[in-house]
Amino acid sequence: MDEILIRFENLKDKNPLKALHLIKQALIQDPKNFDYLVSLATHFSKINEIEKALIYFEKAQRVAAFDDHTTFAYAITLMKDGQYKLAIKQFNKLNDVFPESYYNSALCYVRMNDLKKAVLEAENLDKHEMLGRESLRLIIDIYNFSRDSVKLKSALNKYKVKYGDDDYYHLISGRDAYLKSNFLEVVYHFSRIKEEENEQNMYLNEYAFSLCKIKRFDKAVLVYQEIIEKGQPTEYVLYEYIEVLFQLNRFHDVLDVLKKYKSIIKNKEKIHEIEAKVRYKLELE
Repeated sequence: MDEILIRFENLKDKNPLKALHLIKQALIQDPKNFDYLVSLATHFSKINEIEKALIYFEKAQRVAAFDDHTTFAYAITLMKDGQYKLAIKQFNKLNDVFPESYYNSALCYVRMNDLKKAVLEAENLDKHEMLGRESLRLIIDIYNFSRDSVKLKSALNKYKVKYGDDDYYHLISGRDAYLKSNFLEVVYHFSRIKEEENEQNMYLNEYAFSLCKIKRFDKAVLVYQEIIEKGQPTEYVLYEYIEVLFQLNRFHDVLDVLKKYKSIIKNKEKIHEIEAKVRYKLELE
């Protein structure tokens, strides 16, 4: 390997300014050095300075044809720049060499809103040991987004057979059931999500609401408490939480919630209305 490139590779993370100065000085001496141009282009692409990356890729392209690794790096850069058609054209050259090219092409088609072609690209990875799972998840996400319930159900069943009923399976199945107002099914799926392994906590609102719909107020309270503990609750969530506390006759807890989150509940008339209802209930006890 060229000594300049070795020094550049060693320096670019520790001292990027010095690394860039080194290779740019080398290019002044040898402006058509293909390896220098590609290394600089790839570096700029990785740090998301895409305009600069494309300039150096195009300079390198005028010097010599790209090998497979350079073509892949160029395709990724085009993809980052939103030049999806050109990126797909480059990825298509590499399908047999880098199977992830199929996946990246699928993502390009998604961003072009050509979901049918995105699915066709992702399906090429169906039997791939490493990428099969991610490609099927992408297909499921596409069907979920497009609300194609029949194909979504089929893809989810296929996923369950191949990869098991993991958090992802239950999350997508639960959200699909929620959109169909199948609240019992929602509760079934969401109750099986291992929260410590699942970063998508948006489902908790839907979980709590579904529990209320099937009158599992005791469990709903726990889920609302978890939502509140995970961050600042919305006014709407607090109203729902208060309503559940009412259902369980936990009137003192309602007053505590109103006091603790009075800065979030902006509707002061609503606060007075709730407080009046609570005092009335307490007087009856």
